[in-house]
Amino acid sequence: GDEEPLPPKAKSMNLLDVTVKTRWSCIFCGECCTDAFADSWLLNDVAKTVGKPLDGLCSRLGRDNRCSDYSNRPSSCRAYPFVMVKHQGKVYLGVHAICPGLNTGAEIELEKIKARLKHLYFSRDAL
Repeated sequence: GDEEPLPPKAKSMNLLDVTVKTRWSCIFCGECCTDAFADSWLLNDVAKTVGKPLDGLCSRLGRDNRCSDYSNRPSSCRAYPFVMVKHQGKVYLGVHAICPGLNTGAEIELEKIKARLKHLYFSRDAL
């Protein structure tokens, strides 16, 4: 859905609506490789590729808070913190609320994000 608010189930996933005013920049904090695992919907997707986390950390997270296998990371990691949610036949765009990079940097290029996520989520190796 193009500027439609997220469905109610998105709240239980810690997701917020994404708009042209959403600001985000990766600050390389590594939170998405640690705390994000608390959300089982994300863990299930990542675990398919990298295995279950060890002590709450992704097994590929290096000491420098960077992925040790960045070029082969799963689709959900490539898209993070942006997520596509399917609900009653529609696809919605959300952003994971726990990402410390939210509200930093410039306003996102919404159409670019949508196109990237559609490619990641609906390509052969994605969900």
